[in-house]
Amino acid sequence: MEKTINPVEIFQKEAPEVAGAFFKMVESLGSLKTISPKMQQLYIIAVRAAQGDIEALYTHVPMAKNFGATREEVKDVLVLTVIICGVQAIMNCMPKALEIYDRA
Repeated sequence: MEKTINPVEIFQKEAPEVAGAFFKMVESLGSLKTISPKMQQLYIIAVRAAQGDIEALYTHVPMAKNFGATREEVKDVLVLTVIICGVQAIMNCMPKALEIYDRA
C-alpha cells in the first residue's frame, strides 16, 4: 500500500524556517477583528475553488463547518465563484466540497 504524501510535513521538513514563519502568519490571522473565523474559512473556500484547488477543500470545508458554517453557506460561496471564473469552479469543486461537508 502506497503511503499518502503529506505536503505540510514535507514543507516543514524541507524548509523549516519558512514553514515556521508561514504558520506563524496563519496563526496571526486569528487576531483579525472584523472577519470572523467562519467568514475567513468561507472566503478561503471561494478563492481556492476559483483557483481550482480541490485539495484545499479537505482542510477548509471542515474548518468552516467547525466554526459554524452551514452547508448552504459553503454552497453559496462556491456559487459566487461563477462571477469570477464561470462555472468551472462549481463543476470541479462543489460536489467534493459538499461531500466533505457532509462527512465532517
